[in-house]
Amino acid sequence: MLQMIVAVCSAMCAQLRLRDERRLISRSSYRLSQQNNILYELIYESDVKCLSQIRMDRQTFTNYKLLCEKGGLVGSRKLSLEEMLAMFLNILAHHTKNLLIGFNFKRLGRTVSKCFHESLDGTYIKVHVLEADKPRYRTRKNEITTNVLGVCSQDMQFIYVLPGWEGSSHDMRVLKDVVSRRNGLKLPHGYYYLVDGGYTNGMGFLSPFRGQRYHLSDFWDGHQPTTSEELFNMKHSSARNVIERCFRLLKKR
Repeated sequence: MLQMIVAVCSAMCAQLRLRDERRLISRSSYRLSQQNNILYELIYESDVKCLSQIRMDRQTFTNYKLLCEKGGLVGSRKLSLEEMLAMFLNILAHHTKNLLIGFNFKRLGRTVSKCFHESLDGTYIKVHVLEADKPRYRTRKNEITTNVLGVCSQDMQFIYVLPGWEGSSHDMRVLKDVVSRRNGLKLPHGYYYLVDGGYTNGMGFLSPFRGQRYHLSDFWDGHQPTTSEELFNMKHSSARNVIERCFRLLKKR
């Protein structure tokens, strides 16, 4: 009798697990279908919609994707390269927050955050030091400061901060220290931190074109980009501007 009860319970548990697995598969299939439909409607349905959402027509987006593939950029386990690029371009075109991108593309917020990292920059914060140490902390503007490196996400959250370097230290010297530390900044595979002209291009870091207009104020009053390099710089500056806003808010406290 006991063996029969155990057998019945085991069979019922197996049926419940099977039902739950089918539900999960069904939900995953439905979500994947939604994501594919969204990507198709955004990119491939028409040039009008494509231009409206990512400021590129369909052929340009295809060429852009091929260029990224040649450069070694690949999709992740959860996101295809097409979807990553569509999200990225949509953020640049409309200054869209990560939360809204996740909603529009039917993705979890953490999935979007892992895809789109972060802006990196240094800032100077005034400090009081011993008289003997002042030369090391003195900047080109004759201020006594510490050089602080910060990294923030697109939703204006600091994710890494390294204080303590002397104000006279060059940004690249601070960055080299950050990536060489045991618990320092981790370089994302296949992604880039956006940095300004004070840094150089390298594995994991993307800086603007030198000798070209860059700051957003350079493009005010109808002064549109006239070259592909200026267009890249304008979009780069727009995306990287978040770290500037984070530092301004931090210094107001």
